[in-house]
Amino acid sequence: NGEPAGFDIDLIKEIAVRMDKQLEIVPIQWDQDFKDLREGKVDMIISAVSYNTEKEKLVDYSQAYFNMKYLLISLTGSDIKAKEDIKGKKVGILQATDGNVDPDYLVAFEIVKYHSILDMLDELKNKKIAAVLLSLPIAANILQANRDIYTVFDEVQSIKDLAIVFNEGSPLKQEVDAVLAEIIKDGTLQEIYKKWFDSL
Repeated sequence: NGEPAGFDIDLIKEIAVRMDKQLEIVPIQWDQDFKDLREGKVDMIISAVSYNTEKEKLVDYSQAYFNMKYLLISLTGSDIKAKEDIKGKKVGILQATDGNVDPDYLVAFEIVKYHSILDMLDELKNKKIAAVLLSLPIAANILQANRDIYTVFDEVQSIKDLAIVFNEGSPLKQEVDAVLAEIIKDGTLQEIYKKWFDSL
């Protein structure tokens, strides 16, 4: 119904309820320097953001709440029948996320970086690349709508954890960290995960 939905959305809604806070979801342009946050347009960012030590001088991060998986995906019905068939071939990955996957894993492929998911999937459909590496949340949406088009050939754990981002010195960080710890401990986070990803 035109409302944002997903794993991160359910998580932040649960956090807001437990903090007894009103929540407004605001779509923003992705920016690695978190300009909208630092300018006070939003109070926090939750959007599969990887913890980045280099950005700690700009913003504060919550405790980690998720370790991302990446799926190696190719076209169903192509000449690729196993992960080994992709070795040495061109594999697409989003420019903003290539640092999240272990370089020792990526070295098996010829990595091609893209700014747009749509451009990357178009290149895959046109067989200009052999496969793509997509983060689990993105892959979930694509696979659920196109199960006959794509096949998953491998799953790899990210080398970076996801966290919520706050303005430097924000009092919200301590409150959110406390609630996150509760959500992780009582199993609610796992329930949210199962709702979105267990069908993959």
